[in-house]
Amino acid sequence: MKLYTYPLTSNAIKVSLLLNYLQLSFTEVLIQLPKGEQYQAKFKQLNPNCSIPVLEDEGLIIWESNAILLHLQEKYGELRTPDQPMQKVQSMRWLCWQMGSWNKVVLPYAHQRVVVPYWGMKANESAIAEHADSLPKLAKILDTHLQGHRYLTGEDLDISDFSLAASLMFWQQAEIPVQDYPAILHWLSDLQASDWWQQSASQLDDCMRSDSLI
Repeated sequence: MKLYTYPLTSNAIKVSLLLNYLQLSFTEVLIQLPKGEQYQAKFKQLNPNCSIPVLEDEGLIIWESNAILLHLQEKYGELRTPDQPMQKVQSMRWLCWQMGSWNKVVLPYAHQRVVVPYWGMKANESAIAEHADSLPKLAKILDTHLQGHRYLTGEDLDISDFSLAASLMFWQQAEIPVQDYPAILHWLSDLQASDWWQQSASQLDDCMRSDSLI
C-alpha cells in the first residue's frame, strides 16, 4: 500500500488518522506541494486533479480523501459501514457536509496560519475572512448534534469523525474559533486522547521540526 501525500493538509491528516487507528502498514510517498510536484506528469497519471492524498492499494488507485476513508473502512476495518441503513445515511450525510460546507469555512485557518507560515510566507487573512461569517452557524450545527451523541453517528466511532476532526488538528495554533462550543471541544478532546490521534500529531510535529516538508 502506498499513500501519496503531503502530511500537513487536513485531507492528508484524516487519512493518516485512520491508517494509524487501523494500524496498517504503508509506504508514504511525499508529494512536495510547495515545489509543485502535484503538477508533474507522473503524479497527474495517478490523479488528474493534481491533489493529494492518493492511495494505491493492490493496483487500485483512489483519490478524494473521503473515498479513501471509505475504502479503508470497507476493506480493513473495525470501522465498517454500519449495517443499519439509517446509520449509513448518517455517516454519508456528515461526509458530504464536511466536503460541501465545513471545508471551505474551516480549512483556510490552518492553511493560512500554520501551513503558509511554515513555507516561509505571510498568511493571507482575507482568505480566512471570506467565509468566516459562516463559521458560527456551522459550528452551532455540529455542536448541537454532538450534545446528544458521543460521535457523529452515535456511540461508535465513524469515519465521518476522522473526516471532520482532521481540520481541527491545529485548531489552537490556527486560532479556529470553536472555544465557545463545549460539545465540539468535548468530542475533540476524546479523539485527541487516543493513541492513534497522538501518533498522527507526533508524526506531524516531527515533520515540521525537521523541515522535511519544505
